[in-house]
Amino acid sequence: GSQLPYTVPRGVYQCNDGKWVGVSASSDTVAARVIGVLGLGDEIRFATFANRVANREELHRILVEFCAERDSNTVLKIFTDAQAAIGPVLSMEDISSDPHFAARQAISIVGSTPMQGLIASLSKTPGALRWEGRGLDADGDEIRRNFWGKESPES
Repeated sequence: GSQLPYTVPRGVYQCNDGKWVGVSASSDTVAARVIGVLGLGDEIRFATFANRVANREELHRILVEFCAERDSNTVLKIFTDAQAAIGPVLSMEDISSDPHFAARQAISIVGSTPMQGLIASLSKTPGALRWEGRGLDADGDEIRRNFWGKESPES
């Protein structure tokens, strides 16, 4: 999963509309806002980093339940209004229609295939995706010959 030993709470949580959100509270102030959203602001179990680590599974369970009882837009709004760290986990459909991803050219059409765009775009050597790649098993015979010394293990 997305758990880290030094960030509690942290994880991805499914909402009742089937969409997922990601929560990551890597500082005490952000964690306090998340705990407050959950209505647990006075709970000693979650008051300090050490206590949150000791009660990580319980806090995770509470977040699972909190998100499962609400749709993703509601959860995102509640957390955002409280300035608690959260973000949507985007599907490929979300990504393909997101204006930020479009502006960054994160999805490129190469031939007729949508592909992940280049991560970096350097000013002097911007790079380009020129082809879709070879077909399935295009190099299979050569690889099998090199590995087994023949076309297949049975030959």
